[in-house]
Amino acid sequence: MNDTAVKLTDITKIFKSKKSDDKVIAVNDFDLNIEEGELVTLLGPSGCGKTTTLRMVAGFETPSSGSIYLGGEDVVNRPANKRDTAMVFQSYGLFPHMTIFENITYGLRFKDMNKKAVKEKAAEIMELVGLSGYGNRNPGELSGGQQQRVALARALVVEPKVLLFDEPLSNLDAKLRESMRDEIRKLQKRLSITSLYVTHDQIEAMSISDRIVVMNKGEIEQIGSPEEIYYKPDTKFVADFIGKVNFLSGKVSKKEGNLIDIDLGYNKIEGIEQKIELNKNEEVTIAVRPESLIVDEQGKGFLDAEVIRKTYLGSYYQYVLKMPDGNIITVDVVNPINKKEYNVGGEVSISFPVDELHVIAEA
Repeated sequence: MNDTAVKLTDITKIFKSKKSDDKVIAVNDFDLNIEEGELVTLLGPSGCGKTTTLRMVAGFETPSSGSIYLGGEDVVNRPANKRDTAMVFQSYGLFPHMTIFENITYGLRFKDMNKKAVKEKAAEIMELVGLSGYGNRNPGELSGGQQQRVALARALVVEPKVLLFDEPLSNLDAKLRESMRDEIRKLQKRLSITSLYVTHDQIEAMSISDRIVVMNKGEIEQIGSPEEIYYKPDTKFVADFIGKVNFLSGKVSKKEGNLIDIDLGYNKIEGIEQKIELNKNEEVTIAVRPESLIVDEQGKGFLDAEVIRKTYLGSYYQYVLKMPDGNIITVDVVNPINKKEYNVGGEVSISFPVDELHVIAEA
């Protein structure tokens, strides 16, 4: 575990229901290793257990079972203030009666540092997060983005081994959220600080993470890089939760070496590379992203479909098509300015590169 900064082993958290004697399993049999300097994001819908997991790492919740290692030491029974972590909260958590300088240096009060060293450290961190000259202001005089910078500076100034983020950007508007996530990522890379980040925003997770842990109902669905999560989802839930996706249902009709054919019922897809072990006649789901589909004139592609809606979105046209079996699929035609436009009610043909299809075994 020389390069492992955080290790969670068999973590389970059970809460007692407030309304009955029932028990609620918030996190179940959770295992995760985070390497030194890595930023890992816990991603999933509300109630999936991601924030509970983060709070257990921070020491705000105690696991019902399992172990949490920080720097090789089991800290399950160690209080939050004795762990070498710092948290950036969704609500900023700033003290309104303190100046920005006092807020940032609050955690340094508990360290053996003289006033000069505290001032130098605060000045260094404030410059790092773009707050130089704001030290004497109060939080109420700052914008939401600036307040979040203060919260980030307060966490960084104590030089924690592990930095924890609890949906830190959810209170910001879309444009500011985008710029702040870029700044957080640049700072994290520059300082090489091990980070565990919680969000329900897929784009946020994709843009800042070294790895993403997709959670559902207290369990891990998949762990991987943003590219692996997007292009090679292990389950239908992951494929559906990350970005936009179309699903085609079929059955393995032929196996030959590492290639398979899949019968959709109304057509057959041949020569798909088998990336998971599948058997002949096994029911499967094919995931295909909207940007991987190609729209052409009727009869020129893999199969025909009816245009039931089209939407112009600037950088791309989005077509909603009705398949021969009645299913609905979405196609994104990027850079549409010089491409043919198809009208609602018309018949078109769709095709796709076979290597951009991803086959998922039915559960």
